[in-house]
Amino acid sequence: MFEIISRTGFYVSIVSYAVFWILDAILPGFVARSFSVHIFLLSAIVFGIWWAISVKEYTQRPWLEILCALVLGILLSVLTWIFGEGFDMFRS
Repeated sequence: MFEIISRTGFYVSIVSYAVFWILDAILPGFVARSFSVHIFLLSAIVFGIWWAISVKEYTQRPWLEILCALVLGILLSVLTWIFGEGFDMFRS
């Protein structure tokens, strides 16, 4: 039962974070004036840790792990490159 609750909380937190972050990016201040979207990120971390602790049986999905690592790696590389423009003197 705890696994189901924690998994649902994790998914709801991640989706809520993404939706509110996109809304705030489209209409700046639309969400940020009311509350911080990072509350959902914090709750996703808490629910994710709780879900990881309460999992009874772990099924390996190496293709999913590789896909997630690849997508997140590319996304973070692009974001680092875009937001790192102030460090032009260190770039080759």
